[in-house]
Amino acid sequence: MKLEIKQLYRKSLKLKAEEKVDSLEKLLVICEDTEEHSYGYLTRFELIKEYKQLNKIYSAIKLYLANVHVFLEYRFNSKPLLNSYSWVAKHIDSVFNIKQKEITDFFTHMKNVYEISGYSLRSYYQEYYNYLMRVGRWEEGFATYSRWMVESRDESSQSIGQEESDRAFYYFNVGDYDNGKYVFEAVKKGTDCPPGTRTYAYPRAVKYYFELKDWEMTTYLMQRGYEYAKGKSSAIEEVAEIMKSLTILNPKIALKLWEKHRCSFSNSENKRAKHSFGISSYLLEKSLGAHLAGSQKLKKLEENVQEMHEIQEYMDQRNGTDAYHEELMYWEEIWGNYNKRRKNKKLQQMNSEDRK
Repeated sequence: MKLEIKQLYRKSLKLKAEEKVDSLEKLLVICEDTEEHSYGYLTRFELIKEYKQLNKIYSAIKLYLANVHVFLEYRFNSKPLLNSYSWVAKHIDSVFNIKQKEITDFFTHMKNVYEISGYSLRSYYQEYYNYLMRVGRWEEGFATYSRWMVESRDESSQSIGQEESDRAFYYFNVGDYDNGKYVFEAVKKGTDCPPGTRTYAYPRAVKYYFELKDWEMTTYLMQRGYEYAKGKSSAIEEVAEIMKSLTILNPKIALKLWEKHRCSFSNSENKRAKHSFGISSYLLEKSLGAHLAGSQKLKKLEENVQEMHEIQEYMDQRNGTDAYHEELMYWEEIWGNYNKRRKNKKLQQMNSEDRK
């Protein structure tokens, strides 16, 4: 039977698109029924690659979690697990139907995988830190950052550019803007930045330069970040990050992007991205609601806002924090302050003209 499974596995790898997925899914059933764990392990990784291409985030994560358990029991090659760790860690809290216990167990088990494999925990702590910050567990996040920094680099570590991106965001989050800008400059210059680093970093940096009122850098990051992210179905969250600031700075252009990308967000399993898109929809409604009164656009904006609130409630309940609610409050405050300054500036200009 093992020989037949081996032949089916090799045959499956030669197929393309839906045929490949169908063949691998059938092969996985055979492997599980016959308890052929080694080829089941390999088949899951091949399916994970295909599911990622199809943006089937939940399915990819569930197969990965299954393979973590298989590795811990049978000690197969850990390299495929480590190679996909960063992607899974970034997405595991972005979908519904993944329970908090599964997320907690995932990070616990992956620490064991790194230790069993003899690798540094540097990459492990980097992604665990990012997760803790995303869900608003700040104290644990800062403590984990310190652990990340003292772990040595090895072949399992992420690129210098990816590390510098996350280090810059750490400094921005603790209010150390000088160090944040200094470290982020290395990312901007392209220091050891493999493909995808700027796609990840530029959109996430926009809000920090917005906070600094560095409009030139904010505009640069939005424009270049969008160039990197547009057309990439895997970069939907990055588009959402850009849109939040753009909605405040130029709601009319943001509305055009909202129309362009709404379908992609509607079809995405990434609820975190949908929540960010919903925040943009909420701010667009506040900015342009009167102008759009009675239109289908306003109705669709309202639908996105409603979905955003539903995601917020689910995620905060699962995560045991108020991070999603706080994010909405943050952007509402930013929107209010920016529009207040803009109105005051207009009044000053009008008063100045009246004096003339």
